[in-house]
Amino acid sequence: MKAISMVGFSKSGKTTACEAAISELTKRGYKVGSVKNIHKENFSLDDPTSNTGRHRAAGAYQTIARCPDDTAILLPHTLTPRELIRQFDCDYLILEGVRDVLCPVIQFAKTAEDLPAVPDPRTVAYAGVLANTGLTELNGMPVLNPLKDAGAFADFIEQHAFAPLPDVEPECCGKCGSDCPGFCADVISGKRDRDECAQYDQSITLRVGGKQLHLVPFVERILRNTLIGIVKELEGYEEGGEVTITFGGGR
Repeated sequence: MKAISMVGFSKSGKTTACEAAISELTKRGYKVGSVKNIHKENFSLDDPTSNTGRHRAAGAYQTIARCPDDTAILLPHTLTPRELIRQFDCDYLILEGVRDVLCPVIQFAKTAEDLPAVPDPRTVAYAGVLANTGLTELNGMPVLNPLKDAGAFADFIEQHAFAPLPDVEPECCGKCGSDCPGFCADVISGKRDRDECAQYDQSITLRVGGKQLHLVPFVERILRNTLIGIVKELEGYEEGGEVTITFGGGR
């Protein structure tokens, strides 16, 4: 699953760009997911006086609001970047206002003066109201106009989006010689390739509910050594042979 995030001030064109990207990528046959980050202080998705709000106030750890056309899962906390990513099984994930997922960023602004003095090292392009000024390049990167050419915007996303980095602690991995934010910046700048991440170099494949879980080297070593320590005592075990273990849904 590849991801890209649209970030910038309110009313700078992020939502319009997300709509264009989602629509165009969907037309191309991709399965697309999206996340909208809401920065408003003390904002809640649920009205505390509603029935679901009363359920939550009574102590429900999770509440589901279900109606004929859609379903909302309400949790009493925000999700970490890793938890957020695990909710999706799609080709492309379009993020709006999300800065803590390690993926490419398109910076939105009304004017060049609104842009950060120090660019985010994950920035791959600029867009938004800024593009209506006729500007086509800034700081050596393209200025995109999804309203004018949604196709070109989707093309750019296809070329530059990549799977989010796992964002693990350096002491748990560091196999690439860097931390995840640094590696992400190196991929953006072209110094490294996304496939060099250690999560793609695993000798163990672990799937839960059909979804593959990526293991940091530290956990992979523990799991591998523990399993081999058990199965090597069994008749028929061959050193270096493939080992397959499947757990069913029973308890």
